[in-house]
Amino acid sequence: MTDEEYRACAKGHHAMGVIGGAKRLGLINVEEIAGTLIVQHYRTETALPDHIHFVSAASEGFLVHLVPFTMHVWWDMTVAPAGDDASELHCSIGFDAPGWVTAAGAMVGNNHFVRKHLVEETGNFANDITAKYRNSGGVDRRSSG
Repeated sequence: MTDEEYRACAKGHHAMGVIGGAKRLGLINVEEIAGTLIVQHYRTETALPDHIHFVSAASEGFLVHLVPFTMHVWWDMTVAPAGDDASELHCSIGFDAPGWVTAAGAMVGNNHFVRKHLVEETGNFANDITAKYRNSGGVDRRSSG
């Protein structure tokens, strides 16, 4: 996924870069969720055709773009068959943030905004993958003859 494609997948996406080129050792992304700017330095822990898992041990957050904090973030995506001609993309994120950040987030309904962001980006990631599949000629690599 290019930086431009990443930014097109969610309103809060600002930038993305791959670390390690074709080896995909990790990625850096910058996004904004619920007024919090977040810079994540993901390391790839799992990279399988149907499962990828990233961990950012020290993501940098800026509450209302001003107050800095550090948090641990993980991002997991899997693709599963959903019938003969379909697949489902599952995307989940999790984070451990300082208690004061969690408390402040609870007061402004942060969980709602995180879920809303996740639904938006997951749907658009799926659309991006589908478009690339169709543009490649739509060869079903599950069938080998």
